[in-house]
Amino acid sequence: MKKVFLILLLVLSKISFSQQVNFERIGQNNGLPSPTITSILKDSYGFMWFGSRRGLVKFDGYTHTVYDQAMDSKGEKISNFFFNDMIQLNDSTLLISLSYTGFYEFNLYTEEFTFISDKKYSVIYSIFQDKNKNIWLGSSNGLLSFDFQTKKIKTFSINDYHPFKGYEKSAVVSEIVQGNDNKLWLFLANGYIGTFDVATEQFEFINYTKNPFSFNFINHGGQLLLNGNTLWIGTEYDGIFTYTIDSKQISHYSKENKAIPSNVIRDFCLDESGTLWVATDGGGLLRHNKSTDSFKQFINEPTNPSSISGNAVYTLYSSPDHILWIGTYAAGLNMYKENKSKFKLISNTGEYGMTLSYKSVLCFAESKDGLILIGTDGGGINILNKSTGKVQHLTSSNSELHSNIVNSLFFDSEGYLWTGSYGKGICRYSFKNGLKRSSPIFLDGKSFWKISEDLNKTLWFGSLNSIYTCKVDTKLYTENSPSLLFETSLGSTKNFELDPKGRIWICTSSLGLCYYDKSSKKFFSMTHDKSKQNSIPSNNVTSFLTSKNGQQWIGSEYGDFSQLINFEKNTVKSFPNNQSGSKSVSGILEDNFNRLWLSTDNGILLFENGKYTHFGLDDGIQSKEFNIGASFKDSEGILYFGGIEGLNYFKPENIFLNTISPPIRITSLTLLNTHLKQNITFKNKIHLSKPSFLTNTITLDYDENVLSIGFSSLDFTAPEHNLYKYKLEGFDHDWVLTNAAKREVTYTNLTPGTYTFKVIGSNNDGTWSKKESSLIIKVLPPWWMTWWFRTLIFLFCLLLVFVFYYIRVK
Repeated sequence: MKKVFLILLLVLSKISFSQQVNFERIGQNNGLPSPTITSILKDSYGFMWFGSRRGLVKFDGYTHTVYDQAMDSKGEKISNFFFNDMIQLNDSTLLISLSYTGFYEFNLYTEEFTFISDKKYSVIYSIFQDKNKNIWLGSSNGLLSFDFQTKKIKTFSINDYHPFKGYEKSAVVSEIVQGNDNKLWLFLANGYIGTFDVATEQFEFINYTKNPFSFNFINHGGQLLLNGNTLWIGTEYDGIFTYTIDSKQISHYSKENKAIPSNVIRDFCLDESGTLWVATDGGGLLRHNKSTDSFKQFINEPTNPSSISGNAVYTLYSSPDHILWIGTYAAGLNMYKENKSKFKLISNTGEYGMTLSYKSVLCFAESKDGLILIGTDGGGINILNKSTGKVQHLTSSNSELHSNIVNSLFFDSEGYLWTGSYGKGICRYSFKNGLKRSSPIFLDGKSFWKISEDLNKTLWFGSLNSIYTCKVDTKLYTENSPSLLFETSLGSTKNFELDPKGRIWICTSSLGLCYYDKSSKKFFSMTHDKSKQNSIPSNNVTSFLTSKNGQQWIGSEYGDFSQLINFEKNTVKSFPNNQSGSKSVSGILEDNFNRLWLSTDNGILLFENGKYTHFGLDDGIQSKEFNIGASFKDSEGILYFGGIEGLNYFKPENIFLNTISPPIRITSLTLLNTHLKQNITFKNKIHLSKPSFLTNTITLDYDENVLSIGFSSLDFTAPEHNLYKYKLEGFDHDWVLTNAAKREVTYTNLTPGTYTFKVIGSNNDGTWSKKESSLIIKVLPPWWMTWWFRTLIFLFCLLLVFVFYYIRVK
């Protein structure tokens, strides 16, 4: 039973903390030539390639370059591209099949198309290179082999085999994959899949459905994906089938049995985490949950810009940088970036039943059964079930809650829930079978921002300028109401902390950090002293934490994050954070690895060993601004931070930085404000014989004195946050740091000589490229500075001397 429980716990944990799926969109407004994308590929150099209706597109994270100069078999220019498939064959070649115009080679060196196949092979649906580098084509004429050197095609027809005789289009092979035994698996017509033994050239056939309409090909044909011992079969009419190779067991997922929303399957894809994704025509994008053998649907939500852009999904591609690329019909390109959204987000928008009743979150608490209670600034209490992701709303209209503005939540040692409100006092509730009041409303008219309990079972209630206490009791508190402990002119006291020794530390808005000694009933404050370099940096203290090792930490408004060294001597150690742009710390939490997490006015900071790691909007946080006091650590070590646009929660051990080292490429060379292209003449000569990213050396005349070099770090997670360092050896003394907005450098009036330009780039989390990209620049001297001209001048001078001497002697 323990094993079963642990397995169940792990499964629920994985479900609950899988990354939230937010999609980024690239459309025609971002440079795509067409909103229809039917093929996607990442090449060995790091560039992305998209097959669009208006041509082939190369993408470097910033710029789309379109190649649309292809000719059909008649030598006429293609005006309507429709890509069936695309693979990279070698360093210089892409093989491309177009639905209506044939089979092509695209040369990466010359960036030109070459037509290959003739009409007798009809439509080529798929291109596959096996483990032995043999090239196979799935076509409307059956299985084809292709010799790239000779450009010869050999046909292996299935027309004469029993299951396919007498059927129109029976020879169709629309998809090819390879198993561990090196056999090819083929999607065929008539409800069959097949295997092809490359050595013996023999077919075997397997019937996976008795549906008489399974041979219908609506568009591209069926799809296959081999995942271990399971073959996934996607049809264009009858949904999804799985075929278990060892047991020969067949399962079916269809619209009719309510397993999937659409029977038209366009593509399969396994992402870098091993998750199966399914592209459907009309049913959006599906994600398979292996533990429940079910599919999660993602469809376009017109009011949600983070939803997928369209429901007709045509192609999927998973790149090694943990990005799922999604091509749609007439709705552009989508990206799901697993490495980007690091934090679970809940806001007041999204899927029904999983959103907040109000966007601004002020406080948290955890019930004994692991439910997370969320206090909002107008929407009452929201209850999060971490296992399901569902959120329940409790308000004054549907429960006994006394106020919808919930500033503080706390479960006392007897299991009662206390709430502090804005302007409506405090109240106690039982929280077993719903929310029921178990006390009157105390101190109505006051606002309470913090509730806690000390080691002596005394409850502490923090109002704006006062602290109240009362003993924990199982009675109804009709006579044992909270009593005033002290009231001062502290300014706002929105936060206080009880340390493990039972001492109370009070964060104030004008008197800095304060400490109340219960034994002597004395009140002490620690304020900023301009004359002391190491005094507390601000009198507006927002947060305080005593860590497990006894160290005490102070967060303030417009002051550095600090460690308390000596309260009596007003001594702290500050840790300035100049890079993230945050000026205020709203909350401090310690994780199970003794690291500190800070919510700020500009995102979330991880503080470890005196250094910060910054997480911003691109990492999935609710907004830049977090609310003071809205921070919480639950019994599982999960951290929660609330802000003005919702809340983030996360397991710190699941927050990973992007450590994939990106390739860096020189993407453009511009001479005298003219973009250079390979094999194109400029100023009566060809400067480039290959694209700029493959060019090692460029030679310039002395008067070609304005050269611009563009570069890109090919990590697509958040390219706008990639950084760059470049240096022109022989000209720059040090490396120059720049950002993505300035990824081009211009050099003017370089003196004759040889220079080496070097550049490296980072990804969004600061991992730099392992290898630099370089370009040798040779600037030729003018003719009057060449060695031969100087030699001639020298010889001429010698001749003059000789003539002069000869005349004088005569």
